[in-house]
Amino acid sequence: MTKGAIHAYFDAVEMSMPEDAADFDELRELVDESVDSATEAQSQSIDAMIDALEESEVAYEEFAKSYSEVVDTSFDAALEAHEQMEENMSAVAENVEAATEEFDASA
Repeated sequence: MTKGAIHAYFDAVEMSMPEDAADFDELRELVDESVDSATEAQSQSIDAMIDALEESEVAYEEFAKSYSEVVDTSFDAALEAHEQMEENMSAVAENVEAATEEFDASA
């Protein structure tokens, strides 16, 4: 589309000038080469960006999996610690109750 528009502009300018006053063929070739070069560079940039996004997606998935495992492990450890603390508190309560009964019995 860009090439066509520029070529149409050159055609209009060329038609408004006296015959053989200017040769626009070299300019048309320059435009074609420039647009093709820019299109190729843009395509390469887009391909590189897509590759980077795909690599980022894989890295994020690995990170999310590792993070999930750490959270699961941490939660399990916290749950075990809570259960151990509950058992310890139950044992302390039983010991206090037993000691209280001894003092009540001796009184």
